[in-house]
Amino acid sequence: MAKRLTLYSMDEVSGSRTADFSSNDYLSLTKEAPLKSLFLEKLALEPNVLGATGSRLLDGNTPAHLALELRLRAFYRAPAALIFNTGFDANLAIYGSLPQSGDVVVFDELVHASIRDGIASAYTRPKAYPFEHNSTKALEATLRQVLKDHPHIKEGKGTVFVALESLYSMDGDFAPLQEIVRVVNEIVPQAARHIVIDEAHTTGIIGEGGRGFVCALGLEKQIHTRLHTFSKALAFGGAVVLTSELNQHYMTNFARPLLFATALPISSIVGIDVVHSWIECDRGREISTQLAQRTHDNAAYFLNRLVLALHGIPSSVLCAMLHEHVVRVPGGALLISPVFPIKTPHALGLAEHLKARGYYARAMIAPVVARGEERVRVCVRAGVTKGEMDEFVDELARFARAQMRRGEGEGTEHGEVKRVRAQL
Repeated sequence: MAKRLTLYSMDEVSGSRTADFSSNDYLSLTKEAPLKSLFLEKLALEPNVLGATGSRLLDGNTPAHLALELRLRAFYRAPAALIFNTGFDANLAIYGSLPQSGDVVVFDELVHASIRDGIASAYTRPKAYPFEHNSTKALEATLRQVLKDHPHIKEGKGTVFVALESLYSMDGDFAPLQEIVRVVNEIVPQAARHIVIDEAHTTGIIGEGGRGFVCALGLEKQIHTRLHTFSKALAFGGAVVLTSELNQHYMTNFARPLLFATALPISSIVGIDVVHSWIECDRGREISTQLAQRTHDNAAYFLNRLVLALHGIPSSVLCAMLHEHVVRVPGGALLISPVFPIKTPHALGLAEHLKARGYYARAMIAPVVARGEERVRVCVRAGVTKGEMDEFVDELARFARAQMRRGEGEGTEHGEVKRVRAQL
């Protein structure tokens, strides 16, 4: 089998001695000394920080867990909140327990593997319909087909769950959420619709106080269930599902990742609580706002440099995937994704080229992405410098031109690069 596969290895320490253009530490909070000090200070006050002793329904449900859920419910302005060990577990819980017999799940074809696994794990075996990535036309056609195939939904005897991500981490593009909400509201009866959005890659960097893409668009009342994770921009671990009190109560009793997994230890609960306390205090709010702005500014700078540097390079050699990479929110502000997929048939070679020159960026190959869609996934964080970004982009161009000199790369410049360059 090994002869037929290109295998990942876990022998190498991630990011060792290199500039980090790979991790999801978007705000660079893992290096923020005041946050670390506050965490250790709060942790020292806790009498029981080792382990969790059981699942939430056994002995792992402490006053600290309940207090944190109340804080998160208030912070993210939701009716109810339920903590999970990971975002993966949270998606398994949502899709594995909420859809009932006769319900349907409609999902973007590029949603995270945890969403697909959650749908597949549901004991009610809901019918599942994928639609073309970020295509509102395809979504509209799919929803109309669902109502045709399942007329009981119009009669109020079933629910259509629509599964999305706010920012797709392998393609770096935002969901056209305002248009998606409009289409769902036009086609699906109010009592039969349930939109679920995974905010893993927008938590902390987008929206007021880092409350996410839904908040930035003012759509909190239109989205029925939100998932936020704390393992990326917020520097800790765990996740929270924000939903109705009824859904929270149902998942508490039927979500297998909650029933059969040991709860988060108090140390993790303290960490999640500390980072949200820090964001809400004056000094922490100031620092986190500055870091979010720096992440945005760095993404804008990197985008500009990338588009200029790749001018004239055929898409068959290397191209930046920039479709729906920039969106405008109410009030006129622009949001720029910090995730830049660099598509190339030489993804492993490009990653090695960058590593040899002191830059860490991961090659994404099958089965993480489909065969023929290989890429190097670049993440721009608050902590990178303009000098590092300049040199990184120059190395991308240098690698591409070396491939062209070898006789590869007949073709034209990628259309999205042309479009973004025209905008710039």
